[in-house]
Amino acid sequence: MSISILNPVNGKVVPTSKVKDDTFSQNMMGEGFAVIPSSNEFVSPVNGEITLVEGHAIGLKTQEGLELLIHIGLDTVQIDPELKAKIFAHKHKVGDKVKAGAPLVTVDVEAIKKEGKDTITPVIVLADSLNGKSVSMENMGELEAGEKILSVE
Repeated sequence: MSISILNPVNGKVVPTSKVKDDTFSQNMMGEGFAVIPSSNEFVSPVNGEITLVEGHAIGLKTQEGLELLIHIGLDTVQIDPELKAKIFAHKHKVGDKVKAGAPLVTVDVEAIKKEGKDTITPVIVLADSLNGKSVSMENMGELEAGEKILSVE
């Protein structure tokens, strides 16, 4: 059974090897892709349940047991908490069920840039949840939110 992972935001989709952070570029957490966002609206890349809402990071788990991490920007964890609350407007809480394409968070991408942080957004299928399944990249380049990027089989 193939599971599709969709693009969570309009922007340029690149391999994780382009992320300037070894945790993501060397697939230490799992496999996936990264997006350089060109819009502020992020949507769910899968049907699933929200497992993490932490300002710059969102976790999701599919019915099939795949766990995903969307990490918005690099070093965004270091942004002042009061400012972070203004930059990331989450639409869900842990435990909420969402459909692929459903709005997740509105992000002030320009404010992240003003803080001197990289906006590149890794989308990772966590290794512990793959259980021998393979991940294949289907699409890259300038893409819209909701377009298929990965297949997991």
